[in-house]
Amino acid sequence: MLMELLTTAEEPGIDWQACGDITNDMWFVLANASPAERQALADAAAERLRELLRWSAEQGHSPRTLVTRVQREFLQSLADGSAWHEFDRAEAEEA
Repeated sequence: MLMELLTTAEEPGIDWQACGDITNDMWFVLANASPAERQALADAAAERLRELLRWSAEQGHSPRTLVTRVQREFLQSLADGSAWHEFDRAEAEEA
């Protein structure tokens, strides 16, 4: 997921500040997502999280050892819908 990469970007090798700017712009677009689009994103994030946190007996290692706290929290917030709370609360306050 592009948002996952941008959200968890770190120096060196990738400009985390530029990634943050791009991600902020993406969130404002995603804030207008329909319930079906949000659900599709939640499903994709949940699947990605399952893939990253699985144990791999076949290869003798698991990708879970490489998952950062920020990466896990980001994917979890998309999967459980809490990523949208800030946007939904702002809309309710404006109404």
